[in-house]
Amino acid sequence: MNITQSYKRVSEALRATSAMLAPCLLLSICLVLYIAVSDINKMTFAFMHYSLFVITIIGCFLSGWFNRSKASFSLVIILLTYISLNWLKQSAHGAETQSIHNLIYCFICVLLPLNITILAFSEERGFFTFWGFLKTLFIVAQLGFLDFITNRAENFFSAKQILLLQKQLLNIASFGMNVNHGEMATSGIIIFAICIAVLMIKASLSGKSMDYGFLCGIIGCNFGLYLYTEPTAPLIFMLGSVLIIITAVFQDSYYMAFNDQLTEIPSRQSLNADLKKLGNRYAISMCDIDFFKKFNDTYGHDVGDQVLRMVAAKLKAVGGGGKAYRYGGEEFTIVFSGKSSEEAYDALEETRRIIEKTPFFLRDKKRPKKDPKNIEEKRGATSKNDSVKITISIGVAEKNRRDSNPEDVIKKADRALYKAKEQGRNKVVRG
Repeated sequence: MNITQSYKRVSEALRATSAMLAPCLLLSICLVLYIAVSDINKMTFAFMHYSLFVITIIGCFLSGWFNRSKASFSLVIILLTYISLNWLKQSAHGAETQSIHNLIYCFICVLLPLNITILAFSEERGFFTFWGFLKTLFIVAQLGFLDFITNRAENFFSAKQILLLQKQLLNIASFGMNVNHGEMATSGIIIFAICIAVLMIKASLSGKSMDYGFLCGIIGCNFGLYLYTEPTAPLIFMLGSVLIIITAVFQDSYYMAFNDQLTEIPSRQSLNADLKKLGNRYAISMCDIDFFKKFNDTYGHDVGDQVLRMVAAKLKAVGGGGKAYRYGGEEFTIVFSGKSSEEAYDALEETRRIIEKTPFFLRDKKRPKKDPKNIEEKRGATSKNDSVKITISIGVAEKNRRDSNPEDVIKKADRALYKAKEQGRNKVVRG
């Protein structure tokens, strides 16, 4: 494994750690609160109760604003679950209503994890779209079904038929297992375990904040449902789950705003923010892929994107304490905080040589999309591939009395970059 691959794996691991840190921390706080606080006074409970509604509404608005519609739908489902649990606790607990309560509770235990897991795997397609309408209709249909079973069935069936229907549905929802009032159905535990396992695999593979948010959110909901007969448990854990998903929305939006989606390195917006944090000593380099426009026109934009990813990966692993950013198009910027241009030069020259020596293979048009099974076919498939040489030109400059701010240093590095191109390209020139 080379240095670039090692650096990439370490950076991905750090990103995954930071992505799951906030959701796990919030979930831990909920557990500590539940264990430490045995009772909450009425004023505090009322404040938390109404805060859940306000925060959920604000979270739905912000999620929609950041184009995270599936987070909004998840927040709505969690709030509806909390309202349903409150109804179960506040309504009469006589023998006649016990089967209805058990039925509703079983369906909530099954539907909540399934809904959130389905949303986690769905694509972002907005609210006011056909797909957004389908998701809304799906949620409303489930509410309508539960309402029909509990309140409207008497208009169509006799009392004996309703009781039989409720028992049959309870048997289905609980997988044929006996369920007592206030006890979480074994079916709910099984469904939760499966959904948590699936989301855990998804989150570990993607490393995205939203996936960890859904994972920790569904765990929090599980605690809230399992302990729903406790006075404060549903409120604490449902509020925690809402905050977890909203936090994940902010984390994911921040990452997308400050990182380039194609090359997966910090974007120009991130560069502008970091330039304001530089001290009195630093060097900045401007890098440009040689003949990229001609290469793009010849081989197509898809291949051009692959070149950008490859170069970005090499620049990301630059030594000397440099940090790479995508400036725009085929241009990249590397900032060396606390370094002079002379100190940065060696690291840039080493990176330039690595890129020059790295062959870039063009996939043959007749090559199968899947790898051949036997060695003979594999040799035949790869022998026709052409390899092209990718090179970059680099200009580097440092802060001095004349160029005292980052904008001036970038301009000076840009002028040095053009000198490198004038001198034949594939060079590092100090400004």
